Amino acid sequence: MNPQKHIGKILIVDDTPYNLKVLSNLLLQKGYEVRQALNGQIALKSVMEEPPDVILLDIIMPDMDGYQVCEQLKACEKTAKIPVIFLTVLDDIEYKVKAWSYGSVDYITKPFYFSEILIRIENQIKISLYQKELRHKNQELEQENQILSQINNRLIKETNELITWIARIYQEIKFPLHLIAQNLERLKTEYLPPLDAPHHANQIFQATLAMEQLINYLVDYACLIAPYNSLELKSISCQTILRETLKNLATEIQLTGATITYSKLPNIRGDRKKIKQLFEYLLRYALTFTRAEVSPEIKVFAEYRECQPEANLPSSSERVSERISEPDIGKKNPNTHGEWRLAIQDNGIGMAAKDLENIFASFPYLDESPEDRSMGMSLLICRKIVESYGGRFWVESTPGLGNCFYFTMPMQ
Repeated sequence: MNPQKHIGKILIVDDTPYNLKVLSNLLLQKGYEVRQALNGQIALKSVMEEPPDVILLDIIMPDMDGYQVCEQLKACEKTAKIPVIFLTVLDDIEYKVKAWSYGSVDYITKPFYFSEILIRIENQIKISLYQKELRHKNQELEQENQILSQINNRLIKETNELITWIARIYQEIKFPLHLIAQNLERLKTEYLPPLDAPHHANQIFQATLAMEQLINYLVDYACLIAPYNSLELKSISCQTILRETLKNLATEIQLTGATITYSKLPNIRGDRKKIKQLFEYLLRYALTFTRAEVSPEIKVFAEYRECQPEANLPSSSERVSERISEPDIGKKNPNTHGEWRLAIQDNGIGMAAKDLENIFASFPYLDESPEDRSMGMSLLICRKIVESYGGRFWVESTPGLGNCFYFTMPMQ
């Protein structure tokens, strides 16, 4: 036999046992769960242990009358919203006004009709349920408003970043455009020996490539910070992506005479195109900023790490000369929540501390050379790619010894 489902919890407070018994029996027959209290102290203790849906409270009681009980109930945050209905023989209007001033929701005089009490109890339970539902909806609405506010702030921030980025790209494009125009003017006005036509043609070609790369950076960056940007998350092999990237960079590797070594890399969940772009930009950086008369050496490796809060990461200045050894990729605990930390380390020119602090500014570059402008923008895009997966991206560097770029990715 299934237990009876109660339609509400009622606490009756009356110093007359007979009144408690009669009213309790009637309410029990209607399906209510009923508790009794012979005085105010017992009532307050009962309410604190398990708040009822409605309290039926007698006014005239020894030691602590109904007004005092109601006053204490309304003074406590836990019990303040419980509806209190006064039951009393006091019929004068002044007593009713006093009851309402203490926070009661209703007032019934004795002798009473049971049908009247039932209707008033039902009404108060309905009101209480509506109020609870309203408070719950308000909490949900407040949470949604907070989320919308966060999204709006993010949109404002990223829109401003994009506007600034476009403005900077415009300024950067003006330089190669000017170079193209200048060289075309020379070809037009100086098309006489000993005009160095190949030199001017090469200048035009290089300037055109520079403009194309700047436009590509603009498109990549805009896609990464777009409000509705969605990355296709699939299981991908970093090992395979690295090999493909090295194949694409074969010409640059051969020209620089670079030696590239790598340990076993993990599988992660990510957007294949973006992760490949990340590897390519970082490897190009390492192949670009090499030391004269020193054969470039580039190492790519990964290690498993327990997740740590962003606040626990060392500052950029603390990371300037730090190095880590190649780890054993197999040492990971599958029962813990962790991440992969991947690194690309080179033996190039490195960066000074002042440049290291500014490398991830909105438009980072080390000096005014075209290579630095281009590579600085590529690093900013790398950071955006990693951050789109909730990862972290940073660099450790020693001037004259090289850089080590790190980024974290969640486990597959």
